[in-house]
Amino acid sequence: MVVDCETTGLETDARTIQFGVVFMTFSGTIEGSYSTYLAADGSVGSPEALAVHGIGVEKLRDAPSFTTTVARLAPHFDTRRVVAHRASFDQARLQYEFSLIGNALLPDFYCSKTLCERLGFGQLRLQEAARQFNLEPGVAHDALDDALTVAQIIIRFMSERPCETREYLRVPPDFLSQR
Repeated sequence: MVVDCETTGLETDARTIQFGVVFMTFSGTIEGSYSTYLAADGSVGSPEALAVHGIGVEKLRDAPSFTTTVARLAPHFDTRRVVAHRASFDQARLQYEFSLIGNALLPDFYCSKTLCERLGFGQLRLQEAARQFNLEPGVAHDALDDALTVAQIIIRFMSERPCETREYLRVPPDFLSQR
């Protein structure tokens, strides 16, 4: 599963105000997606954060809480590989949100930026990766569009560099024999 978060800032207590997820199989097939704005503390963040994500207060006014929406996705974090382009950032932000509602630790996320580097493409920003691989990136810093862009990158790597991609993502060995 691929995730992306938009937040109120870069601080350790920054809140997640948009969450996007793309559900994928180990073979790289997209099964579905989900996206939501989140009320968090009602703030859109600093002027710098707002300039990046462009999420205004009007989009958060009637947004649900993390507890009532994204928290129900918690079981998926235990049963799927989780990939994000800036994995340490997204994992930290989601871990913070889960800690506020008393949920356990999330598993380690896999980083598509690191995978790009391992496959010889360098540490590409997401929009750069989309351009380099001729992918349609959608709107930058929209959580679902960014997650879909990462999913396209993973699908491409699963097709063109399957062994290295599966090795990095630690796809179960018995998966290959089930195909």
